[in-house]
Amino acid sequence: MGLVSQDALNQLQALMDQVLLEEEPLQRTFQNVHQGCVAETLTRFLKAREWNATKAHKMIVDCLKWRVQNEIDNILSKPIIPTDLYRGIRDSQLIGLSGYSREGLPVFAIGVGLSTFDKASVHYYVQSHIQINEYRDRVILPSASKKHERPITTCVKVLDMTGLKLSALNQIKVVKPLLQERTRRKVQVLQGCGRDELLKVRSWITRLCHISVEEKALDHQDIQRMEMKIAIPWIILSISSSTTTSRSNPESMKLLNPSSRDRSM
Repeated sequence: MGLVSQDALNQLQALMDQVLLEEEPLQRTFQNVHQGCVAETLTRFLKAREWNATKAHKMIVDCLKWRVQNEIDNILSKPIIPTDLYRGIRDSQLIGLSGYSREGLPVFAIGVGLSTFDKASVHYYVQSHIQINEYRDRVILPSASKKHERPITTCVKVLDMTGLKLSALNQIKVVKPLLQERTRRKVQVLQGCGRDELLKVRSWITRLCHISVEEKALDHQDIQRMEMKIAIPWIILSISSSTTTSRSNPESMKLLNPSSRDRSM
């Protein structure tokens, strides 16, 4: 971590210590947020606010107040009932834990294109969404951290665009102005199956890895790990009536993640 980053982290830690001492409810809910990984959690908020400790502090406090006001700490003990309603929500909100990456990160598959969200009111879908995230943050990630004996505070999400209609592009246009510039640069909407663009991404990753190889003595496994770490931040949406970048198209997924070519999807 660079000097500027460490200074920002220290500053944010001091700000949070003061707030948490004064407001016990925020302290309790913050424990559910960080799950023992305080530095990693604060760093995540700092990255979201371009390492501005003051803005990151406000973001965290707003988040914690929202959690307290909406009783998020207790949401896992509030099942969606009756069972038929819950099943309808799960069948129309397609998301599930499909496994773990080689680095131990949980991998979630999300059926964006085929999720209909038409079996219940918005309230229940929001509740389900929050419950999934809370279970991930409070059960799955801590379990993975314990297994690998190191903090694991992030996950990989595979977005399956099968069935996504072109009208969804209008929704992206609406949301895009609300995103941070750093986030907007990570999202690309490709025409057709997007094969040409994906090949460019892979070519760029390969060139970058070979440059590093010339500077350092890296073996084949080192290169694969570098490829994986560089490729993960890309969220590439490929829309087509016949071919999509999704779990239903393993060849396209291999282009997104070169290290997946020697393992089953």
